[in-house]
Amino acid sequence: MKPSVIKRLEKDDKFRIEVADIAKNYLKLGRDTLEYWSRDFDYAYDLMLGYAPLTRTDYENLERGDPRRFILPMTSTQIVTMTTFVAQTLFGQETPHKVDGRGPEDELSAEYMNQLLRWNAEQQPTYVLGYLWIQDALVCNRAVFYNSWAPILKTKVTTTQEIDEEADLVKDPETGEMVPQTYEKITRDKVTAGHYARMDLVSPYDFVCDPGLPLWRFQEMRFAGHRTQIPWTELKRRSELPPDDPYHVYPWAVEEIQEKRKKKGGSGTAPDIVATGAPAGGVEANIRVSRTGYERGRSVNPTGNDVADPEDVGNIEVYEMWIRLVPKSYELGDEDEVRLYQFLVGQGDVVLAINESPYEHDMLPYSVAEGRPFAHFQFSPSWVMIMKGIQDHVDWLKNRHQEALSRTVGNVFVYDPSKVDVDDFLNPEKEGLLIALRPAAQGTPIRDVIQQIPIKDMTERFHEEMMQFAQFSESVTAANSAMQGGGGNSPNSATEFAGTQQMAAGRMQSIARLLSVQGLVPQTKQFVANYQQFMDEEMIVRFRSSDSNLNPYLRGAHSVKLNRDVIQGNFDYIAHDGTLPGTDAKKVAAIVRILEAGAAFPDMFAPGEGNLNPRDLIYAAAKASGLNVERFFYDSRTANVAAGQASPMQGEAPMPTPGGMPQQPGPAPAVPSFPIPEPATISPLGPSQPRPQTF
Repeated sequence: MKPSVIKRLEKDDKFRIEVADIAKNYLKLGRDTLEYWSRDFDYAYDLMLGYAPLTRTDYENLERGDPRRFILPMTSTQIVTMTTFVAQTLFGQETPHKVDGRGPEDELSAEYMNQLLRWNAEQQPTYVLGYLWIQDALVCNRAVFYNSWAPILKTKVTTTQEIDEEADLVKDPETGEMVPQTYEKITRDKVTAGHYARMDLVSPYDFVCDPGLPLWRFQEMRFAGHRTQIPWTELKRRSELPPDDPYHVYPWAVEEIQEKRKKKGGSGTAPDIVATGAPAGGVEANIRVSRTGYERGRSVNPTGNDVADPEDVGNIEVYEMWIRLVPKSYELGDEDEVRLYQFLVGQGDVVLAINESPYEHDMLPYSVAEGRPFAHFQFSPSWVMIMKGIQDHVDWLKNRHQEALSRTVGNVFVYDPSKVDVDDFLNPEKEGLLIALRPAAQGTPIRDVIQQIPIKDMTERFHEEMMQFAQFSESVTAANSAMQGGGGNSPNSATEFAGTQQMAAGRMQSIARLLSVQGLVPQTKQFVANYQQFMDEEMIVRFRSSDSNLNPYLRGAHSVKLNRDVIQGNFDYIAHDGTLPGTDAKKVAAIVRILEAGAAFPDMFAPGEGNLNPRDLIYAAAKASGLNVERFFYDSRTANVAAGQASPMQGEAPMPTPGGMPQQPGPAPAVPSFPIPEPATISPLGPSQPRPQTF
């Protein structure tokens, strides 16, 4: 951003309001659409969490800690099964992000980049984030990752001896002179130890984007943004940073937020349930509302005030908006072309920072995916909402059966009070089984004195019907009992059962591939571009290759040294095929059968056109079973030692061979290096570029 524009923002109130309105108008457009659909999110999470809708009486009972109503966890079980399968498919390996070299000259750079992406996945809880991201896609049909270039901070502790100015002088035991007292001062500083491509999970309730396009066309949208909470103390610290620091926010904006918060006495009043899914005017006694909406409003800020100290005005609600604008139209610059801008807006209307996006990938820094993508508009029903009708019917059967049981479990008797002492009959402390009859009951049959009334439970078969609908719901999601870890109750043969399970897994594999295409492929593009643009330090990472055709220079390597020059290249970003890693038992079994058949038909494996290559078959079977084949590659550098031949002593010349060529030394070093291309083959890039602070 031009310094002149920043100065104008500080001095010109009218211009500052106009700039703030840019972000506010786009934010309103996105939030209006989001709020219309947020109740669907609430009801979807009700099914996922096993919450039953609440009435006013239920709310009052919740305050007293009474038992809470629930729904049958049918949908929850199936969604957890689907989430587990897809998460294990996409995030069960070392990294969900991989690239392929576009040409032969890019293969080595692609291998280096894959090692860097694997290391990047280890810097954050990738599997946890991926699991929750997939769960959002299945529950709300909207999963959002926010992608940024983040520092790795390390605490540096320094100990120094400081003079205590207020303490009395003491006598030095060696010199006898009076000297000031000292104390040990410990200083803790945050230093940057490196950077990595970070992904943060964004709640579907906090993410806004252009409502005019479906999510599969997300990168064509005009704007996107999300809500976050930043402590005011953190904003104060960032306002004191140099203006060219990517974390810098405008000092006058932080002071304005502080004054506004002090006048309001905190963040405001307690949240109204109307804003969380309840009908206007409060909760009526006969109207049920979402339990998730109720709890969401209470858990975020039950009292509405988060101020703990007069100097700390609490957490500030900040919206980070990324908007594509023509700078000249808004007096933000002289350019006539569309540019991507980042706006940080705090406390509703205070502009904390404006930055033109420095990302070379020129993409909105989000990865968005749907579990059930729709071609033409956003907010199509999720997998949970598809299940809601079946779930509601099952819960209706359950509730009716529960009510019938409450009426029939207790014994109902008819008795003649003149012939039986009912108090004696109902006495809980009575010992023995004798019940006294009145004199009037003498000679009267006992059925005329007291008799139990049989009551027929009209809902006794509701349980069977519930199970039938539960099985029908499994056919909708393919998360049947066998996929859930049970043995299944199908009477079919083993072959039919295996085929059925293969089809069920295939349906879930299609979900995994859809999520990979929509979210992980664009995310990989952004991660790669950020490393190629911003990586400014040389790194040594552990080497783990999964390529059978590995470059000979890298075989046997335990670590590699990476810098920004060697990861440059043109890459292809291939979507995950949806198969579960390491579980291709049928594929392994088929290859084993082929190899066994080779003993009877050796001509099948003879070298020749069209014949099978046994080495490739063995490698494919080992990889499909999950074995790390690269650990067992033949290494000529260690072959002599393995054969029992001694290596030359240190300082001695290699033993001459019969052919006159010197013999190669013994075993390779424990941590072999790899060839970094010389500057003659790869021109060094310029220094890495700064990027804006994200939140």
